[in-house]
Amino acid sequence: MSEPPDREDLRRDLSDALGALQQGKGVLGLLGLADQLAALGVSYRFHGLLIREAIQRRDDSGIIAHVIQALAKLEEGVT
Repeated sequence: MSEPPDREDLRRDLSDALGALQQGKGVLGLLGLADQLAALGVSYRFHGLLIREAIQRRDDSGIIAHVIQALAKLEEGVT
């Protein structure tokens, strides 16, 4: 079994992705970040799935909203 992703690295990567998304830029690796969220456990799995779904729908505002929610949890230290 692999180790879960480092929360601080993931928080930083999601923050960078959010900045790019808010500027209307594409983010390579966003699906990978969603997978990393899911690997953090139940509290984050839902957000990872919502980000993946928003990506499939090409719903930029949905992607941004779910990334913001995931970042808030990471910053609060939710486990």
